Amino acid sequence: MDAQREVRPPVSDDDLAALPAKRGIVVLLAEGDRPILLLPAADMRRRTANRLRDPDQQELSRQPDLHNIVRRIAWKRSHSHFQTDLDYLDLARVMWPDEYAGMLAWKPAWFVHVDLEQDYPCFTRTRDVFGKRGRYLGPFPDGRSAGSFIDALQDAFDLCRDIKCLRSSPHGRQCSYGQMGRCLSPCDGSISAGAYRQAVAEVCAFAVTKDSSPIVRRLEDRMRESARELQFEKAAADKLRLERLKQFDDARFARVRPAEEFRFLMIEHGPKPRELCTFFVELGAVEHGPVLKYPPEPQFLEDLLRLRGSFSPGPFGDAGFMRRRMGLVSHYLFSPPRRGGIIIRYHDGLSAQDLAAAIESAAEEMKLPQPKKQADQDTGPAQ
Repeated sequence: MDAQREVRPPVSDDDLAALPAKRGIVVLLAEGDRPILLLPAADMRRRTANRLRDPDQQELSRQPDLHNIVRRIAWKRSHSHFQTDLDYLDLARVMWPDEYAGMLAWKPAWFVHVDLEQDYPCFTRTRDVFGKRGRYLGPFPDGRSAGSFIDALQDAFDLCRDIKCLRSSPHGRQCSYGQMGRCLSPCDGSISAGAYRQAVAEVCAFAVTKDSSPIVRRLEDRMRESARELQFEKAAADKLRLERLKQFDDARFARVRPAEEFRFLMIEHGPKPRELCTFFVELGAVEHGPVLKYPPEPQFLEDLLRLRGSFSPGPFGDAGFMRRRMGLVSHYLFSPPRRGGIIIRYHDGLSAQDLAAAIESAAEEMKLPQPKKQADQDTGPAQ
């Protein structure tokens, strides 16, 4: 924490005046430094004052009376929505390790899972990333989006849509989709386990890149051939598949990558208008990077990328905490820059020019001030 103040009940105006009227986290502690409340706030002084008002001054208040219980107030300043939520998560886990998950406003992120070692693999949605063997693709903004992604894969590539039916393969009955020519029909052995597994692996590879150009060319060639042979039903089916491929342009699927590539560079509002805080994200590990000034000079961005490239967190022992941190980052991945800042997926090919362009494209929405004079353009790292 940045600072703290011992208080005697009831909390006085002088006690409250010690808190900055800034964004941050406030911890209220009782006798023996027992934590009783953790408050994220856009204005720490106002939020604490509202929470510690005498109940006689609160009409129809259902909140417990704390103003005669608090013995110490501690606080920590933050500069962005993300930093506030990250500090809240970390402090809540320390103070209430068995209960903190229920205190969070967000959940673990949604992913799509597939185990290509199964005889008849299938795609399922899950929040339990890395919970079992297989590949995980994501993140998605919500469970419905993850389900829609699976539906789009099944529709575009004629995969089996019924897990119960798939489990009976190859000794089951052909489903209605198979009878319509819209399923590879592993259930009745129309396609072997090995061939179906290979088909799902190819779909999994497509799900990562979403590069439909080879598939589009193949379908267009097959559609023309079917038309020449007067096989209009087959041509119509391929035309429908081409339409289904357009579903993958949906913005909800823009962040889909293998979960192992959950690596980001986050740029958030800093302590001053032209200063920006940076964070390095690697799965559930989040580390503060250096503060930069806007607009940044190229050399500083080069140095920042070198630092990000050398970031290598140790093993994450608490899987649940890892998932909740990933869930927090995912929450901001799908937020506009004015709230979520700038979040760039980190990879070895990321350049300083890419980073500068991303910062500039979000500058207006983040309300980053342009320097008025050339002489004022101190673009190095903040001291």
